[in-house]
Amino acid sequence: MFRFFARNRRLAAQRNVSGKANSFTILPDGRASINPEGAVFLNVGKGVMFKSNRVGSRIWQGVQNQESPAYMAAQISLEYGVPEELAALDTAQFLAQLEAEGFLVRNVQAANHEL
Repeated sequence: MFRFFARNRRLAAQRNVSGKANSFTILPDGRASINPEGAVFLNVGKGVMFKSNRVGSRIWQGVQNQESPAYMAAQISLEYGVPEELAALDTAQFLAQLEAEGFLVRNVQAANHEL
């Protein structure tokens, strides 16, 4: 029980690690449709479309909610019972994929602040 409370305090601290609300911004051409199984992503400018599972949907919702990648990973770790390190790696890879496909742009100020 005490581990749960200690972990929740740590999660609250991670919610805004960068000092900026979010380290990513959704680009105007990026669209997502969330459903119970995951999400479908469409970049209307490029014509790129792909779908993800529920974890990808959770990451997208984290970006929309202006959560830091560290907070998203911690929440995914709790929600899906996976090691936080694995959730952090998967979160970073998915965010990089969304960025490469033109759905997101990394906020330079936030990225520099986190270094």
